[in-house]
Amino acid sequence: MKHFFANSMLFLCQTKAIGTKSLWAILLLISSFAWAQETKISIELGEKNLPINKSFTISVIIQNSERRDATGFPNIQGLQKRGVESITTSTVVGGKTLLNHRIIQNYAASKEGTYRVAQFSMMVNGQPIRSEGGTLNVIPPNLSENESISDKSEAESGGITAEAEAFLALRVNTSRVFVGQGFTVKLALYVAETNTTEMNFPDNLGAQVSAISHKLQPSNCLIENFEIEEVQTVPILIGTKKYTEYKLYQAVLYPLNNQPIRFGEVELTMMVKQANKETPKVFKASEFSVIPMELPANVAKNQAIVGMFQVQERLSANRIVTGKSFQYEVHVIREGNFSAIPTPEILSDTLFDFYPPTVRQLISRRIGRVTGEKIFTFQVIPKQAGTFALGKYVRWIHFDPQTAHYDTLRANLTVKVSGKSIKDDSEDSEDDSVYANLDKADSTQQEIDWRALVNGLANLLLAVMLVGMVAIFWTKKQK
Repeated sequence: MKHFFANSMLFLCQTKAIGTKSLWAILLLISSFAWAQETKISIELGEKNLPINKSFTISVIIQNSERRDATGFPNIQGLQKRGVESITTSTVVGGKTLLNHRIIQNYAASKEGTYRVAQFSMMVNGQPIRSEGGTLNVIPPNLSENESISDKSEAESGGITAEAEAFLALRVNTSRVFVGQGFTVKLALYVAETNTTEMNFPDNLGAQVSAISHKLQPSNCLIENFEIEEVQTVPILIGTKKYTEYKLYQAVLYPLNNQPIRFGEVELTMMVKQANKETPKVFKASEFSVIPMELPANVAKNQAIVGMFQVQERLSANRIVTGKSFQYEVHVIREGNFSAIPTPEILSDTLFDFYPPTVRQLISRRIGRVTGEKIFTFQVIPKQAGTFALGKYVRWIHFDPQTAHYDTLRANLTVKVSGKSIKDDSEDSEDDSVYANLDKADSTQQEIDWRALVNGLANLLLAVMLVGMVAIFWTKKQK
């Protein structure tokens, strides 16, 4: 595309054989389309007036990109980094998936006051992105919020015992997991508050963590990696002893079968200062296994989606009339592996015509959990008047690992349709009804591929330019 623009500009400068205004209009149209497809990156600062019991945030927003690499969140004097969250939204339209990401760095203030966020730059997807910074006012706590400065989920010991002044530990959030159920794996270095030995992370920390994370990705699991780019520090209590947790790796794993999930021994080399000299010291986390349990016997066992899910619904219209389309949104929300939720296959009948839905997915990786929602938006045309339950059309077999029971996730809405039936209209005038051949329409047809269309137009323009130049040279030669 870039070569196309360059050649077009050169040609415009050399000849007036083709209408300049027309070419400029076409070039402007194509360039505006290309710009719309580019990745857009921005930095967003959180609330300016913030209660001390809530986190200040700096968010990196990445639109239309599969990559979500963000490094260099700034250090803010008086605030402590408390961990990174990421939210990914995906939309499938016409067989294409568009991804948007929001990467959120949390900060905690130890006391009230005014804090200055200086101008800073970050590297996002390999390019520098700049923010002008701002001012943050930390105000008294909001007593209506049931939150504390310390993160309770992170403060749980999870079975770790205080065995040393500093140690490396690999831990999971549960010892009992079903096939398809997500569980969290975390690797962290723990340093006691009473530790007097000076330790520093080595220059090759990134390479070490990358190698460790590769070892912690078993082949019989789907993995939601939290992709920690910077070491995250959290104060925790193990027994009665205060530690600082330096989180290095975290992911949620979804077992695909009941085969044991084995995590081998991992090592981390730190630099320890003794007698004014730094020497390497190796910390080891012991190996262990997780053995997933089979789902209970059920005829729908192989079709069940596993997780803590609920269904919410929305209609685009309050009044629904036969022959007029409306949008029907089904939201599957809460916690689980949203990628495993299939698109419902709905067959049109004498009551409704359903068309293949657009699918959007929003994923939040926060506090060791993967939550979010998957949204199916159907275009529906009602064909008969009456009151109808949509639960007949949209449903999934669901296994809840918390209760260890099967149930059916289904639509709950009931719609009231008014108007004359389409069937009656077609009997009165078979040729005049716009719905007469609706059941024969090809609903599998993909949307227009604009990128391919633009590329084709670009190639056509180049061909026209080439022919024009040949004609000009030929005319000059004849003279």
